[in-house]
Amino acid sequence: MDRCRPFSRKELEKLIKESSDSEPFSAGSSDNYEPDSDEEAGSDTSDMSSSSLSETMQTTVHLNSDINPAQPPQVIVDRNLVLDWVIPEKKFEPAKILLPERECMLAPDITKQLKPMQIFHKVFPHSLYLHIANCTNERLKILNQLKKRNEKMTNKGKIQKLFGCMFIMCYNRLPSLKNYWSKKESMGNSTIQKTFSRDRYMTLSSKIYFASPQKPPNASKTYYIEYLLSCFKYTFPKCRQDSQYQSIDESMTKFKGRSSMKQYMPLKPTKRGIKLWLRCDADSGYTYDVNVYSGKEDPIPAKNQSLTLGERVVTALASTVKNNYVVLCFDRFFTSVNLLLSLDYAALGTCMSNHKNVPTMGDKLQKGESQFRCTSSGLLCVKWQEIKEVLLMSNCHKPNLTTIIKKSKTGEQQNIECPEAISFYRKKCKGLIGLINLLGYMIMIENQQRGGKGCFTHSSICVQ
Repeated sequence: MDRCRPFSRKELEKLIKESSDSEPFSAGSSDNYEPDSDEEAGSDTSDMSSSSLSETMQTTVHLNSDINPAQPPQVIVDRNLVLDWVIPEKKFEPAKILLPERECMLAPDITKQLKPMQIFHKVFPHSLYLHIANCTNERLKILNQLKKRNEKMTNKGKIQKLFGCMFIMCYNRLPSLKNYWSKKESMGNSTIQKTFSRDRYMTLSSKIYFASPQKPPNASKTYYIEYLLSCFKYTFPKCRQDSQYQSIDESMTKFKGRSSMKQYMPLKPTKRGIKLWLRCDADSGYTYDVNVYSGKEDPIPAKNQSLTLGERVVTALASTVKNNYVVLCFDRFFTSVNLLLSLDYAALGTCMSNHKNVPTMGDKLQKGESQFRCTSSGLLCVKWQEIKEVLLMSNCHKPNLTTIIKKSKTGEQQNIECPEAISFYRKKCKGLIGLINLLGYMIMIENQQRGGKGCFTHSSICVQ
């Protein structure tokens, strides 16, 4: 086959069919690094004995090597590139092709017969509970030595119950944490009271760790949550096939403690917290990959020095996509001409007119009017006037118009002419709006609770 020309639609469909026949989707187990059965035996109902604890502490739980996030490929960017934007002709062809929609499949071992807890353990495997118990016991030993206390060691089962109590507190909210142990029937929660005493819960929730308390000298800012994130980055894509339409966006996880990673974004609903970069299914909001923004990189790796922050984020998240036939979409913070030209995937996103190489379309348009500009490399820029001006770039659309239905001020539905690329963006690529809440947990050692004790802050790992 002549590779100097682009593949036709029939050739691409044939390639997809051949690859699907020879290499069917297999999610495998998300618990490849589960410890031996003797380490877990009898750990769900009572605390470990000192002998079994010492044996367990000597066992290091390692994640599969596939967990480590793939290194983003080097993107060659020519900052001196000057593009010639012209009015597109009828023979204009985009750089990438949009394929027919396909169904997104779950892992073969996830069926309707599974209980909700069994599905949850596909994402939050049992070995992760054991790892958390080991790290928490290290912290409890330090507490006993410093304060001369006699706190009992915990185990996997107790950590599971601790998380269960936290989930209950998420939907059964009370004015104060201590109210869950209130003797008043209208306030206290009997399930939590039967599981833990108040003091025991306060101790475990304040001393829970996801990594060894002995932080190495050259550890990163995300040292205490790296293991947890690595596990999620491994289990999330194992449970579900890559969907055809995916969004890359930022999300703020609410956090009021003390941390150098805390960000302030006044225009966000959650103004203070930890910023996450997410790659999600554009329709359901299922998260495939997540990275934590820990502040400015210093120094920036040589291969990324020519990239903007948005380009680095998209390149890193796109490097973990397992299916080549996906469409990525993002907002104007990430979109750039160089990014759309260098990505190996079909992509589109809104953009800002003052960015480099973005064409100047200065004509004032009336409501419903649009303009198109294109390059010889297959990049399309669309300007559409609605209530405000919308500017969008795509490497997979033609300069065609379609009709959308919008409500007027009086509530009547009207047919409005709209560019096909913008209509596609509105339907499939709304970013992280309406995400399914998938709660995870983040530890911040410096965080303090009322009364001066450290606390464990539960927060959303991939929600908005």
